[in-house]
Amino acid sequence: MNDQNKVDYFGDGEKTIVIRDKDGNEVVCNEILEFSSDETNKRYVVFSDWSTDENGAIRISAVSYDLGVENPEQQEITTQEEWNAVKTVVDETITYVRELMENGTANSDENNGQ
Repeated sequence: MNDQNKVDYFGDGEKTIVIRDKDGNEVVCNEILEFSSDETNKRYVVFSDWSTDENGAIRISAVSYDLGVENPEQQEITTQEEWNAVKTVVDETITYVRELMENGTANSDENNGQ
């Protein structure tokens, strides 16, 4: 993981987030991971309701919160730059977890002391 992102993993499904769907209904989702970015001064929460798309892939999404704000509001991610950052962290996390599952350890900067 790169230095500007601090990642917390929540694979146990115990943390939830409530979002509103396109019809305004509340949907309870499981948090998959969250990370903060020094570049944007925001915290990002990646989540899923475990629904699948037409290809059978699990749908995931993300929201952001401003850091340093008391009781921050959920914000939609609206820029391609932020979506790219989320995608990068999700991809890095998937690679990290795969390495753990395959080898029992993962090659990461954190584990290599870098």
